[in-house]
Amino acid sequence: MIVHTHIQNWCREQGPIAVFPSSKAFTFRIAVRVLLGLDLEEKELQYLAKTFEQLMDNLFSLPLDIPFSGLRKGIKARDVIHRCIEKAIKEKLQKKKCEGYTDALDFMINGAKEHGRELSMQELKELSVELIFAAFFTTASASTSLILLLLKEPRVISRLKQELVSFGLSQDQDHLQPAVTPMGCKKQPTDCHKEDQISANSGGTVTQPAGSQRHMCSHKDCTVSDASGNTDRSHFSSHSVKPKLAEDGCTCNGTQKVTSKDQEQESISQKKMYKLCTNGHLNQSYLKNVTQGCSCQPQVTLDTLKQLPYLDCIIKEVLRILPPVSGGYRTVLQTFELDGYQIPKDWSVMYSIRDTHETAAAFQNPEVFDPDRFGPERAEEKVGRFNYIPFGGGVRSCIGKELAQIILKSLAIELVNTAKWELASNAFPKMQTVPIVYPVDGLQLYFHSLKFPDA
Repeated sequence: MIVHTHIQNWCREQGPIAVFPSSKAFTFRIAVRVLLGLDLEEKELQYLAKTFEQLMDNLFSLPLDIPFSGLRKGIKARDVIHRCIEKAIKEKLQKKKCEGYTDALDFMINGAKEHGRELSMQELKELSVELIFAAFFTTASASTSLILLLLKEPRVISRLKQELVSFGLSQDQDHLQPAVTPMGCKKQPTDCHKEDQISANSGGTVTQPAGSQRHMCSHKDCTVSDASGNTDRSHFSSHSVKPKLAEDGCTCNGTQKVTSKDQEQESISQKKMYKLCTNGHLNQSYLKNVTQGCSCQPQVTLDTLKQLPYLDCIIKEVLRILPPVSGGYRTVLQTFELDGYQIPKDWSVMYSIRDTHETAAAFQNPEVFDPDRFGPERAEEKVGRFNYIPFGGGVRSCIGKELAQIILKSLAIELVNTAKWELASNAFPKMQTVPIVYPVDGLQLYFHSLKFPDA
């Protein structure tokens, strides 16, 4: 319901939508409702979201605790969030359970009880902030990247549409796609990645059905004309096909020593989150809250999502090309040697998710958006360990990865079935990487409903 409502709101807007800020709005709702099970009024929700933004904006600040400093603003925002969350948690714990499923916060509370300890209110508040960050900021980043990369790859949308139709998840087989591959274009889809700019003075004409989307192809010898033969070059712009990511920027996943007890607890948390995302209660209730808009839409269940191999490949490739978090930190447990260099015990080391994905020998043509690399015939991510690490690796990998993938798959299905979209700016935006990956202009797009004519 949340995803459906937001996409329909995007389609109703006459002007452009800033996708990243808007994505943060619906992922924040999902985080608060599904992960924490908190029932907040709209005014409270908006205030909490705005305050959380302030916390994120000052996450990386100079350690100067003085008035008006980034650190002071961040601390103030954290304290406000903790007060709001404490109030909501107390109300939640006092209420009798009436929902049909258990949320992530409940799983964490019950997990601690199973191991003979009670989580303090401070621990609950810190855990809540961590869960919101994982589901809110990073999933909004991945959602924006998904929309951006699908816009660049109409061939991928066509194949996804076919898969959805074959599973009865698409009611209309004939509606327009978010972008149309130009008829008569002799170049292969992967050639789009080899040219960085589009020339507005190029020759060649491609006919496009009247009313269809503008062609975002980067072929220099393509222009577009409608069915009446009128040539349209207004959409051509100079842009970088593969967003250039900054070399720095890495968010910290924690530098605490990992003991056997920590590993056991982390493993338990991972299993509980996986159970949360795969149990029958969430199957019926979570998807109803997040995806379904009305009874006439095809029903999507967790079992169905698991049976869509190409959709799974798309999500994996989005997370490979544009991982939300650029890297992380780990503490060295024992001295080891790497490429002739000795790394001492207790040192903190940083690993780069982005660089790993770009340089791993396992990936063929890593600069190309190619979901088929994750298909059963190639399965490039399985060639060696830790070549594909969008959620980190080991016992400290992201505990919310199952939920994130459910949200992304639900979003992809809803988009392809109900909307088409096009770039509102003259060029694809550059990407910022700190503290997460996102377009610097928020990704300005026009959305149009496929089910209802534009006003």
